[in-house]
Amino acid sequence: MSISERQPNVLFAIKEELLLGSVREMLRNYGTGKVKHVRSMEDVYNVLYGGSREWDIIIADDALPNVTTVIKKARPEIEARIKFLLLMSSPTKEAVMEAVQAGVNDFLAAPFSPALFEDKLDKLMGREPRLRQKSSTAMVYDK
Repeated sequence: MSISERQPNVLFAIKEELLLGSVREMLRNYGTGKVKHVRSMEDVYNVLYGGSREWDIIIADDALPNVTTVIKKARPEIEARIKFLLLMSSPTKEAVMEAVQAGVNDFLAAPFSPALFEDKLDKLMGREPRLRQKSSTAMVYDK
């Protein structure tokens, strides 16, 4: 079974409780395989190097200390199939450029909708975005 045909295993690092609860609910609604929450980027690094090869997507909050440093350190050492999604509270052009140079595959600027979150996960998994209802009267296919 290819990665795009199965539910992703997601490792995520979020410290702020409101965002943590929102992401947990969105992941539950999306339908994931294994999900693990950690509190720091150092924990992400330790999980990745603990011998586990089960993760498909790593979601990290840019408010965590050392987020781009850890991604930059981990990226050359982990499989290319593992995707990094960075949640950004106040993205600037410089912060986005730094994240991309560190090895982030995609990012989301907060606040974001569950539909946009799911589309980002679909994209990272190599799937076509799902049909999303943008309003009560129109159906739109996002690309």
